[in-house]
Amino acid sequence: KEDIARVQTFLAEKYPEISFIPTDGGYLEVLKKGVNKGTALLKLADYLGIDHRHAYAVGDGYNDVDMLKAARLAFVPANGDEYARACADHIVRSNEEDAVAHVIELLTERYRKERTE
Repeated sequence: KEDIARVQTFLAEKYPEISFIPTDGGYLEVLKKGVNKGTALLKLADYLGIDHRHAYAVGDGYNDVDMLKAARLAFVPANGDEYARACADHIVRSNEEDAVAHVIELLTERYRKERTE
């Protein structure tokens, strides 16, 4: 992890127009500044005609942080990393316990309640 952080810092200083995002697998994702999962989430919502107020995200790692911040509600599995958990509106079951299914259950229940109120 320390080696990746050192490489990330070096590259970020040398190439400020590029984002270098560490992954859990010990790699760096290399992206043009401003291109990330957060901008992708909002562009996809626009393309599909979905109001940004209904853009939700599930993520478990540092490379998901921009997406979690862009979403109206951010769900992070219990075993997500510290960066993702810091962005969470809700901590859900771990990835090994069907985190995404848990999010779908929570959102389904939320919409049922909203329709009956």
